[in-house]
Amino acid sequence: MLISQKIILSISIIFLIINNQYRDNQKCIKEIKQLPFSEIVYGIKQDTNGQFTDTVYIEKRKYYPTDILAYKYIIDRTEMVGFYSEEYYRKDQNLFLQTRNFQNDIFNSTYETFIDSNNLIQQALMISGSMDRPDTMSMSYERYYASDGQLESLRIRSQIANMTTESITQYNKEELPASSYALSPMSDTTYLTKYFYQNRQLVRLENELLISGVLSISHYDAQEYLVREQLFQHASDSLILLQETDYTRNNKGDILLKSTNNLADQSEEKMKYIYEKRSF
Repeated sequence: MLISQKIILSISIIFLIINNQYRDNQKCIKEIKQLPFSEIVYGIKQDTNGQFTDTVYIEKRKYYPTDILAYKYIIDRTEMVGFYSEEYYRKDQNLFLQTRNFQNDIFNSTYETFIDSNNLIQQALMISGSMDRPDTMSMSYERYYASDGQLESLRIRSQIANMTTESITQYNKEELPASSYALSPMSDTTYLTKYFYQNRQLVRLENELLISGVLSISHYDAQEYLVREQLFQHASDSLILLQETDYTRNNKGDILLKSTNNLADQSEEKMKYIYEKRSF
């Protein structure tokens, strides 16, 4: 068999697998669509007078009968260009479909994952761009195991047009992510992420964009909820703190207050969240 014929056959097999898994996703979506909305979240931004008056975020939720999140419909106007999105979750709490549409349709995206019989993601697709010029990125997931069956690494190959990038995650002996990095089409490392644990619980995550020299550090509580984010800029041999965001949560992990301090211009932003349980 010629090489070109082998490539065509491989691509055909991949899309046949995706097509079968797409039908499984559609079954999940159909089930979710029949669920009622049961919760709505409002994000209210603080104005220049210190009053919470401007509702810039609305999130409508559906839950499975087991009280596991199934679906979100989000309207977000926290930035200058607003968007609305839909998110669908499997019963194992993993996101499998996300669509996002920006104001005036200047940019839209769809991200969908496809799992195998062991509920492990094998393929993913992302379609993004303007409505008249969308780009399609395909992602393949390859897992590598030790001789004793322990997961050692995950390699995600993303291809768009004739360009390929890779993301590699290394796992520790407890099969928790230890570090990850991404390779550009020129095989340059573009970012590096490190994970830190205490008693198997994630306590800190450091992500560095190597080209720009920006380092973000995320801190987590005992339930692994994000409680603080810090943004730094590398400058010579030091780090300059640019921004710090704190999250106040209730005992379920829901965000009650988000407070952001911008050190560059000495400004502060706050947004509180209100949760209402009701069927609609």
